[in-house]
Order: sequence, then structure tokens, then C-alpha cells
Amino acid sequence: RLVWNSTMRGLHLFVCPITASGSTSTHYFWESETDAWYQFDLPYVVMAARSIDADGSGQRAVWMACSDGYVRKFSNTAVNDDGIAIYSHVMLAQYQNEERLLFKRPQVTLAANLGGARVGFHVSDSAQNMGVAVIERDLVPGQNPKLPMSARGNHIGVRIASADLNKRWAFEDCTVVAIPFGQRDRTSA
Repeated sequence: RLVWNSTMRGLHLFVCPITASGSTSTHYFWESETDAWYQFDLPYVVMAARSIDADGSGQRAVWMACSDGYVRKFSNTAVNDDGIAIYSHVMLAQYQNEERLLFKRPQVTLAANLGGARVGFHVSDSAQNMGVAVIERDLVPGQNPKLPMSARGNHIGVRIASADLNKRWAFEDCTVVAIPFGQRDRTSA
């Protein structure tokens, strides 16, 4: 089922089963600003979905009929779902290069007015297998210090997730030093 979300300015692709089975479901979202697709998992099965475009922007919503009998909607301000904390994570599209690189000193900035998060950097020689994180750390709101990472590979991916389930967080920026393998590091520490 395709549903336009005017609040998030993107398109939901809900994978709706013919019969309710399982307790979770995977869906996709296309963001118009970045022209990018994102996968997201929901802790319930969506059987049907519809966009309600009301006159006021605060009244517009994507409503989902779920297999457990509940009708739900997306909210940018909700901090829990009927008292259950909302877990969130994002896997940023990986950077890839034809030659091996030395990735060093990543630095992440989160929104200063929201909560912290947990970050993991994955370095690999394969785009299909990101492997385990070479470094994981808890982040605080605002600009975080450079992390003591040094890893070689053709690909790097960044996974950021909720650190405190009762607080919202927002990603703002990430920088990583990337040096062609075998060349001398001429960047400052």
C-alpha cells in the first residue's frame, strides 16, 4: 500500500499481508528532500493504511489499521506508545570507495536540545556485509568529541540508535577522516 505523508513530505510503502501473521512488520519510506529510501520496522502488523489530508497541518496524519485491532498514526511529538517507550535507530547510507581507505577520528553532532544516542561505526570490504561495529559509544546532545577509531576498508556505515527510550534524539552531522590506504595521515589530531 502506498501512502503519501504530507507532514514528513514522503511516501510510505507499507507491506500489508492478506492475513494477519506475526507481530512485527517491515516497511519502507521514500523521503522527497533527499530522494532516498529508508527501511523501518514496526512492532505490529499494518493491515491497511490511509493518509488523511485535513485543512490544518496539525490535523494531517497517516493512519494505520493494525492486526491487533488498534488504529495508529505517526506522531512527531510522541515520546511513548500507550506508555511503552519508542525505540528508534537509523543506519546511514554507507560511503564506498573502489580502493581501501583508512577511516579515522569520527565525530558526531546531535541536536543540542534533545537527548543522547548510541553510535556504531561499521567498516568493511563488502557492501553486502557491514559486519560488527569497530567502535560503539554513547553520545550526548550537541557536538561530541572525536572518537579514537582507526579502521581500514572500502566501506563505512554509521548506525545511531536511542540511548534513553524516554527521550527523543536527532542527528545533525557526522565527519570521518578518510585517507587512501598507504598514504601518510596529514590531518591534525
